[in-house]
Amino acid sequence: MRNSFWLALYALAVMLFLASEVTGQTGLSTRALEEIQNSFTVGGLWGAPRYTTALLPSCTAANTGAVAFDTTLGALVACNGSSWD
Repeated sequence: MRNSFWLALYALAVMLFLASEVTGQTGLSTRALEEIQNSFTVGGLWGAPRYTTALLPSCTAANTGAVAFDTTLGALVACNGSSWD
């Protein structure tokens, strides 16, 4: 069940991304589009979102377990509920 949720979310993100490329318009904010585009790796595969250390989202209990690629460190980091490790 959990895998089907992520597959559906991935399919939605791809459809929104492709729709924005075709029409040049979406109902999404610029920040949302950046999040979707940042989650694709150079090869076009789905991957962890990419941020510099300064631009990592706040690490709170609400996003415990979130994973991101820190481009400043050149490594994957995970939110433990209070900081990115």
